[in-house]
Amino acid sequence: MLEILHRDGLARIAVYRGRNLHINTPAYLNAVSAVAEPLALELPSVPPHPARNDPSEALEDFGDVVVVRNFNLWLERSDEFLLRFVEMRVNEPEKLVVLSGVRASHIPLCVYMGGDIIIPAYTLILRSRGEVDTEAGPVPVRNWANGEMRWHNLLERAVGHLRAGTLREYVEGWPEITARRTVRFMDVRLYPLLEKVFPTERWGMRAPGTESLLRPEVRRYLDRLGTRYEHPNADALLLLPCSARKPYSLSRTHRKLSNALCLPARGVHEVVVTSPLGLVPRELESTFPARAYDIPVTGVWSADERERVCNTLRDFVKRGRYDALYAALPDDMRWMEQVLGDMGFSYVFYKDVRDLADTSVARAVRSRGRDSPVRRLQESMRAVMLYRFGLRVENLGVRRNRGLDLSVFSGDYEIMRYRYDTGATYMTRRGCELLLREGLYTVEIHDFPMRGDLFVGGIRDASPEIRPGDDVVLHSEGRLKGFGRSLLAGHEMVRLRRGMAVKVRKRF
Repeated sequence: MLEILHRDGLARIAVYRGRNLHINTPAYLNAVSAVAEPLALELPSVPPHPARNDPSEALEDFGDVVVVRNFNLWLERSDEFLLRFVEMRVNEPEKLVVLSGVRASHIPLCVYMGGDIIIPAYTLILRSRGEVDTEAGPVPVRNWANGEMRWHNLLERAVGHLRAGTLREYVEGWPEITARRTVRFMDVRLYPLLEKVFPTERWGMRAPGTESLLRPEVRRYLDRLGTRYEHPNADALLLLPCSARKPYSLSRTHRKLSNALCLPARGVHEVVVTSPLGLVPRELESTFPARAYDIPVTGVWSADERERVCNTLRDFVKRGRYDALYAALPDDMRWMEQVLGDMGFSYVFYKDVRDLADTSVARAVRSRGRDSPVRRLQESMRAVMLYRFGLRVENLGVRRNRGLDLSVFSGDYEIMRYRYDTGATYMTRRGCELLLREGLYTVEIHDFPMRGDLFVGGIRDASPEIRPGDDVVLHSEGRLKGFGRSLLAGHEMVRLRRGMAVKVRKRF
């Protein structure tokens, strides 16, 4: 029986308790027999090979254990194998995944893909040739003291990044070409599967390269921008640059822009141009990943980044139906001049924010007068509720508390408290009842007193839209029981037999 202790996307730290085998994963073992003998697995003497077998035969299923032998060969030669592997890993999270025939240079990728037990390949063969398998590929044995993979500490490093929430960045920057190609293939072709298990909340997300444009959290943001997000009641659009500090409105750059342009301006919709997200409406700047990403700023935009911005902008403007289009952007974004001109923008590129005050764009925006900050907060919270829960709130009101704490109301009733700089939400009883009534992000539990966190054994059913990191409402046959942060996806809660599912924050 598998119990997940910590996870990030497909990757996980777990404990497996089976017949004669109790092991903490991810783990390194020297041979398949170390797993097969204690669990009485009858493995064929000849492992499946991509040159002779169908990819479905690569996954040798023994109930709660799946063994993949010749993993390195399947990884390099069969995209169909990758599809079947990720489908199994996402849809059957209760299985212990054993990967045999792993090269040292593929260990971080194995952890990223959710491998639980890793068994080496080629070490003896390479040593017979006078070489050792390392993270950078084969090297002469005289340059390495020992040919055993555990001396490389790659597994420990990968698990350390998994605990820190930086495993994706670690794998993105990995020098081995097959690993990088596999990550890219999964992002492009298997996103619907990956989206089910990648978290909706992180404290930070580094986007060091172009691979970050396709990571599941970024693609989920773009999907929700196109489906859940609703444009505010504004007849003008204003494009602004991003800033190092998030949310943008708390940064020195945006405070200077607000002073130069007299923002917020009445009827003007502020939207930030950035990479890898493309566009971030001001109302979503406090949500993940907009409030949490970090990129290396060089002033040079790649072709992929430019394409992301231009495509997103065209679609965004079309759906917004604006009467006036403005842009105030720094000089290093002059590559947008053609697309802005083609779309009919009035634009200005500046070297210093102080130069904006005397431009035609600044005068046009200032002529509209100041907008109400309270109304802007209402627009932001309406967008947050749609983005996070798909919930449209009637008669929404906002009250600013101390600092950046906000109280959100529906009519006379407080439904949520919100921290603007971190995006942290705390649903009140009325807010939980609202989600329960709409059947959104709910977990049905057995009828028992709530005294601690919720484990999978107490769950009857869970909404399929739940992802790790989501705020969820707990109920028993319609009776409100609590509120908390999900640690698993909804489908995982009903399949796993052991482990914590929800970190409970409030019990009713």
